[in-house]
Amino acid sequence: MRAAGLNLDGNYGRKNGLIDLLACIPKILEEHATWEAVTKGFVLGGMIDPKELQHPVWNNMMSCNRRWASAQKERGLSKEVKDNCRRQFQAMMKIQLQNGQVTAEDMLAAGLPRDTLPNGEEIQQNKPSGSHAEHMQYAKNMNSEFQRKKRHESRLRKAEGKYKDDLDEFKCIEKILTRNKKIEEELLRTAESGSIADVPLASFMKPNADDLRDFIHCRKFNGKTFHQTKLYGFEKKLNKTLARNQTADEIEAECSFDRPCLVWLAWKLRAEELVLKARQQPVLQVSNLQSSLSFVTTPDEIVAKSASDCLRNSKWVEAVETSIKGVAICSVDDRMIHNADKMVPLMMQRLNSLISIRVDEKCHKHITLAFVRDNLPSVAAQMCLVGHVVSSVETSLCDDRLLVLPSRSTFLKINDDLGKLEGCYLCYDREKDKWIRTGFASGLSTCLGSRIKKHQQNSLSMTEMRKSRFYRYYPSMNASDNFGRIRNGYFEDLDMYCAMAFDLRNVDQICSVDGDDSLFVWSKEVMDFLKKKAKSADVPLKRMQTTAVAYLWEICYDLMLAKNDNMSDSPGFEGLGLRVKKKSSKN
Repeated sequence: MRAAGLNLDGNYGRKNGLIDLLACIPKILEEHATWEAVTKGFVLGGMIDPKELQHPVWNNMMSCNRRWASAQKERGLSKEVKDNCRRQFQAMMKIQLQNGQVTAEDMLAAGLPRDTLPNGEEIQQNKPSGSHAEHMQYAKNMNSEFQRKKRHESRLRKAEGKYKDDLDEFKCIEKILTRNKKIEEELLRTAESGSIADVPLASFMKPNADDLRDFIHCRKFNGKTFHQTKLYGFEKKLNKTLARNQTADEIEAECSFDRPCLVWLAWKLRAEELVLKARQQPVLQVSNLQSSLSFVTTPDEIVAKSASDCLRNSKWVEAVETSIKGVAICSVDDRMIHNADKMVPLMMQRLNSLISIRVDEKCHKHITLAFVRDNLPSVAAQMCLVGHVVSSVETSLCDDRLLVLPSRSTFLKINDDLGKLEGCYLCYDREKDKWIRTGFASGLSTCLGSRIKKHQQNSLSMTEMRKSRFYRYYPSMNASDNFGRIRNGYFEDLDMYCAMAFDLRNVDQICSVDGDDSLFVWSKEVMDFLKKKAKSADVPLKRMQTTAVAYLWEICYDLMLAKNDNMSDSPGFEGLGLRVKKKSSKN
């Protein structure tokens, strides 16, 4: 203050008075800067509507419109039109603020007339149409959150559709090339010189029609489709032979490119170079749809076992039931399987967003994140199997809550028995009916119960409040609270539920590698990383695996929370080397 020209060193009364004022400002703001007091000023200033308490104010806005304000009959609007517009305005404004657009259907539902062309003809739809002309559609805010989400989800659906098509082509071509190789090996056994060019026509009589078709496919077409019409024209069937019981000599004498059969074509093309080329395994490039990401996924991240594969595997379901504690198992049905598969790309999208926001850029390729990506299908299946997921993932937007509320599910509150286990827990604000945080509890002398007791202690500490947004927003009722103006509630308002847990005496299937009933994917790179960690910490490898699983559950449940409700700022896996992104000095 002295540098700014205010020297109070010699005037202790003013100095102490100023200190008292600064100390009381938070309390003054809390007492007097109430919602009613603040909004009243905006209403009196004509900035927000007195009834709806939202901007703009109808009369202030329309007073600038000549047709509205004019009293001339040929220019002004009728009283009926004005009254109808006035009544519908705030309802239309709510739609605009919520959806970023008031459509023609919304206007018709409110009894508002359609827009007209210069010739007086009514516009019958939202014209002009098409993504290239979206900015020309009336009453549309391209930058609204809802419209951005719609465009982003449209790009996600297109990316998912392209990925499915590419994956289908990849698998189909891989099968064709595999069968072709098998046929070639069988044919080479009949060639004395060991060359495919010397295989006699009679040897091609043994493979069936499908095998011959694959053999020809590899030498004629570079794609997954066998174009029969290019080989034999339209409305003609390409059979294995021209006639029943036809011999090799008869086939050689009677067949030609104008009148072929599969045996003859395969024999003629036997020495040709392979035209069909193997494809690179496709990748669902969800990360490309996120801004400010410095990494892309790699083919190693695609796991053969999907969420639906897990749920259809009775051994896997049984392993979940016996190994994962604190949950209730639901019966598997088609709806659950469909929901689980739909969750995976949505979780991948949210994971990439979490990484860009919370993880230090130097750790974007950390091995723990590869472990998470590998196991998204498995965890998605586990969440669906225990009834923790909303019934329809497809209708959920990018930032919506995907977890069901405790009143609609089998979530179990953490009691003395569950408190002895390790795993992942969830914090639920029962006053505001929302999930706000996930947590991790695993390691030496750490369990669910002890972690919750630690939260209770921290909610009383001003030091912890300064460090953590969670404790600032949810301090204890008994804390000397200097953060009242930003408080969302009290720690006593929170209920702690078990997300998923394990008993260290029964973790064999959790730590199982490459088994039919293995609950998680443990790649060689991840196992090597955990072995080094276990050796340096002087703990068993299984202990390090269970720690990784608890972190995995924590981050996956974090992805399921509504973005605006989530109180967590950490990315998880801190104990295994994943660093939190440092906030810039501008913030």
